[in-house]
Amino acid sequence: MDNQNRPAGLTLPLAFAAVFGYYVFLQFISPTLYEVDSHYHVAVAQFIKTWGLHYHFLWARFSTFTKFYADKELLFHLGILPFLLVTKNIVLAGKLAVLFYDLLFLGVFVFILRRYVSRFAAACVLLLLVFCNFFSMSMLFLRPATLANVFTLAAIYLLIKKRWLWLGILSLLYPMAHLSFFTVIIFALICESIRWAFEKQACARNIYAAVLGTALGLVLHPDFPNNLLVIYLNDFLVPLYSLTSKISLGGEFSSYSLRHLLIINFPVFLSLGVVFWTGLVARVKASFPTLVWGACAFFYLLLACVGNRYWYPATAVFFVFFTAWLGDWRGERSWNQVSVKLVRHGTLAFLIVVAVSLPASEILRRDLKYQIDRNVHHEDIARWMVKLVPAGETIYHSHWDDSPVFICLNPKNSYFVVLDPIYMYYPFPDQYKIYQDIREGRLSRPDLALTRVFNTRYGYVRVNTGLSSQILKDREHFKILYANRWGLIFRVIEPVAEVVKENLKKP
Repeated sequence: MDNQNRPAGLTLPLAFAAVFGYYVFLQFISPTLYEVDSHYHVAVAQFIKTWGLHYHFLWARFSTFTKFYADKELLFHLGILPFLLVTKNIVLAGKLAVLFYDLLFLGVFVFILRRYVSRFAAACVLLLLVFCNFFSMSMLFLRPATLANVFTLAAIYLLIKKRWLWLGILSLLYPMAHLSFFTVIIFALICESIRWAFEKQACARNIYAAVLGTALGLVLHPDFPNNLLVIYLNDFLVPLYSLTSKISLGGEFSSYSLRHLLIINFPVFLSLGVVFWTGLVARVKASFPTLVWGACAFFYLLLACVGNRYWYPATAVFFVFFTAWLGDWRGERSWNQVSVKLVRHGTLAFLIVVAVSLPASEILRRDLKYQIDRNVHHEDIARWMVKLVPAGETIYHSHWDDSPVFICLNPKNSYFVVLDPIYMYYPFPDQYKIYQDIREGRLSRPDLALTRVFNTRYGYVRVNTGLSSQILKDREHFKILYANRWGLIFRVIEPVAEVVKENLKKP
């Protein structure tokens, strides 16, 4: 792309090694996996290793998974499988899988950056990722969103290049990897609309490839037609219910304050300011690829305004747009004309990023500590469950996101629901309300609800919940088997439960 001397040519490999090394360091300072769903994904990969692609998911008794299970992240789980063959240590296998997907993403990201700018400029943009807290945290999680980012970047690039055959193959595989597969069709429509406005022509084959590939991928999914129910629940009902209080969703469907976003995603806002400044002052003329990347980036940025979960793909796509924009700016003048100003302004911008990242680094430290403490606690509880709870029992858990670690480390028992409360609310709305009431301490006799409604005698509850307060006071109906500062394992005292059952039978 340009003549570079050897030292300048080393900037990109060094930046790549530094960024990947940063994620390796953060990954291995934790004795456990980050994020609540990470253990679930390792567990599913282990189930595939043991039983193959088809098995009954018996670990979520009050869920659509019991009768209509579909592995919505099948390709992602197959990618974890080789690491379970390398080591029997589940946590280590999970960490290696995280780094594999990180490496895959960074490789695709850098490949696309180099289509638009020099190695030095690509290295600078790559380093900005480290200063985006939400993005860095997400890169530490064993979640399919990282693989989805790979599919997203590749899809947009193929659309721009009119590689419709490869796009069709990607569209076929995407529904087996992540529930955001439909975005390929949205981006195809965006791309071809811009192409028509920009070049007075459109590549209809791109749209056909995206639509037909997606449809074929849905039908060829090993769990078809159950995967259609999962899509309906996650892609339609969850966004709808996030606007109400019907179910208890995670923080992914809420939005941070603007002040918090400015701190944890400052490089995005700074780069956005550079785009507006150069557009107004330097009057940069955006190329067709830049317009496409920009439209796709702003699609995700708008979604990120209402849901934090979208900041991960938004950051990845935005920085490709920013890079393409820099390429357009450079294309209008020689580097000799802008090199001095670029270095001066670039140095100032870097110092600003570092200064703002000081409070952001404290936020990152707290987030990492919380992730570690929570999962270490759940691992501790799971290991005690193995010892204290008989095999085959269904174990109550006060929050829907408690079960991923339990399913992974204590698969001899079953639980209520996993991954998302929608899977319980949809088939069992009445039981879900009771489930919520038990946790909040709204029932005078929660032991009766547990034994009569859910037919369970054992449970786990976090501290600072209504149920935990009831259990601590009601030693007549509950026995505490194990407790730590985060929560406790309990058992409903069986003789009393049996007496109650007999009394209920009397007229």
